[in-house]
Amino acid sequence: MFSFVRFASRRKSTLARLPRLGRLATIEILSRSFSQLQAHYGSDHEFFRYTTAERSKEESAGKLRSDKYFEFNVNELCSVAAKSCGAEKCTGIKKLNDDGKNRVLSLRLDNGKEVVARLPLPNTGPPHLLTASEVATLDFVKNVMDIPAPKVLAWSSRAESTPIGAEFIILEKVDGVPLASVPSWRDGERREWPYFKKLLIQMVRTDEKYTKHRIAKYGSLFYREDVVGYPHTLKIFEDQSQDNEVTRKFAIGPSMSSHLWRDERRLLDVDRGPWSTPVEYATGRIRCQQEWLRKFAKPRLLEDPAYVSAEDNDPQNHITALDDCLEAFSLAMPHAYASPTIWHPDSHQGNLFVTRDEGKRYQLSGMIDWQFTSIGPFFHQVKTPNAFRYTGTRVEATRGTAEVDLPDNFDELPEDEKKLVRKEEFDAIAHVAYKDCRRRVPELDELIGHFHYTIVMNPFFAALDSWERGLDELQFQLLVLTTENNWNAIVPDHERPFFYTEGEESRILRNFRRLGEYQKRFASIDEKLASGDYDWTTADDVEEYQYDECLRMLDDYRIAQARAFNFQVLNKYIPYRKFFSDSSGSPDE
Repeated sequence: MFSFVRFASRRKSTLARLPRLGRLATIEILSRSFSQLQAHYGSDHEFFRYTTAERSKEESAGKLRSDKYFEFNVNELCSVAAKSCGAEKCTGIKKLNDDGKNRVLSLRLDNGKEVVARLPLPNTGPPHLLTASEVATLDFVKNVMDIPAPKVLAWSSRAESTPIGAEFIILEKVDGVPLASVPSWRDGERREWPYFKKLLIQMVRTDEKYTKHRIAKYGSLFYREDVVGYPHTLKIFEDQSQDNEVTRKFAIGPSMSSHLWRDERRLLDVDRGPWSTPVEYATGRIRCQQEWLRKFAKPRLLEDPAYVSAEDNDPQNHITALDDCLEAFSLAMPHAYASPTIWHPDSHQGNLFVTRDEGKRYQLSGMIDWQFTSIGPFFHQVKTPNAFRYTGTRVEATRGTAEVDLPDNFDELPEDEKKLVRKEEFDAIAHVAYKDCRRRVPELDELIGHFHYTIVMNPFFAALDSWERGLDELQFQLLVLTTENNWNAIVPDHERPFFYTEGEESRILRNFRRLGEYQKRFASIDEKLASGDYDWTTADDVEEYQYDECLRMLDDYRIAQARAFNFQVLNKYIPYRKFFSDSSGSPDE
């Protein structure tokens, strides 16, 4: 078989021609130690299986999660990895935590180095485009934008051209550990907070780098030769004086945003860019969702836990609401903040690697997980990093200050509750401190801090996931945007594109309030089951002997809440699934 594997040049003057470790990959080790290579790996080996949530013998045999199962040549992968950094052979291998989209392995080589191998699962997206774009993006952000991304050592986006039998990326191991695994951060030790201030400043400086590189169009980055036959442009920067020998190897091709490719969307023939205007960008995103609704959205049965109402259950109602959203959003979007901008897709605490300097301060050593990176309007890309976003309710930040107020009854709380409050205090301090640092970048602070920003953007965010998030939320956000006072303040030169009747307004408000109450109550289940950042409970969170107890607790909670709300179908409004059943699934992007 002809082998087509691209290796990174070791000459500093030549940039890599050459993955993300998963959306919520915290690089926890499933295989706790390196294992020796085997001459043969059976089809039931953990390297080929999705092992995050296995419980039963059937699951271990690979009968479940078949969409996450795929085989590849482990020994050939090790051979390529060794060659990529001047080693003779691989001396050990272990599997890193499954993220549901990639198979990730850590390889130890005989020259003392460790590298990371990532292989995208077959259903993650278009194999060639997904891999090629991620590699080009890593090259660009590392060597053009000076952001600490992992170095690519070798890669192939054509499974059929390599003896490994799969697309893959070999990455250098990032120094340090994920922020999520730092005990003082994870546990919220208040006295350790000063040691994290340097990290926040570095993250804001990274955000500033995003704003300084204004790209020519909306889409995703590729090497020029990898988008031949696909829509693309060779113009990278709006200001072509920024082009140089390094940047001329890149092109902008179709957007690889996960919203355009997840699930059956990868099968759709729709416009994914590159786009020239923010209206074209918004149109492409919404039209993709509408086409998915037409072809793949299946009305839910009444007993389905996700069923809400007959209106919500009709895909055509979603399609109509998306038309309304596009009409309103095209007028209301902040065109002054629409420059094409590249941005890390998910800066959560598992994707930020840190080391400690001589003063024991934590500093950013790497940002992983650039899969699905796209170039979008600044107003759609800009975000507070998830690692520094406070969403709790136990403490309150004093407006306009860096102070965080504890509950008045803190001293009377049980010790376990005090621990949770202290953790939220730590998270809130991080959030407030990030916002304070963000003021150093006026453009960033002005947009995120503007009162109208969330009013304008919330309908668009809800539109991209309307079938999952519900028609009630989309219509509520559109109602807020198109109220007379808001619309006249945001779009003074245009009439409102549509109106809701008084009856429609009452229905939307009633349904949205009910949704809010449900969400607050269901959030407590997440806490009780320790589902944390993943929004799901894994085998690592719940011991086997606790599994049935957790299910009983969910049943009791569901019934109690259903009675309190007088819902007709008990399990409708506390929709949980037995995680280890055929219907289980990983959280969406």
